[in-house]
Amino acid sequence: RMSTKFFRPNPANTASEKDDRARRTTEFTRKYKAKFEEDFNLEADANKKENETGVSSSQRVTKTMTQLKKWKRLLEGQVSMTPPSVPLGQMSPILALFTSDLPDLWAG
Repeated sequence: RMSTKFFRPNPANTASEKDDRARRTTEFTRKYKAKFEEDFNLEADANKKENETGVSSSQRVTKTMTQLKKWKRLLEGQVSMTPPSVPLGQMSPILALFTSDLPDLWAG
């Protein structure tokens, strides 16, 4: 479920080429999805549980916690490298086109 939630496919036709958010989402998915699914592949873990003997639930919890801490460090590092502010025109060119100028209703 986590993989589906955080690595949603981006429909190619809905995002414009200028949409920075869609581009960054696609890049994030490409960069991290396979690694994340490899670390948290629940179906493979379920098959292992049936085949493994002597592995306690506390060992599985410890392994999962270790993986979660690894991902937390990895993603926090990426977020910390993100600039605190970005120009509106770069993030959303369409929204940047809106102005706060009042129309001249009594021209002439």
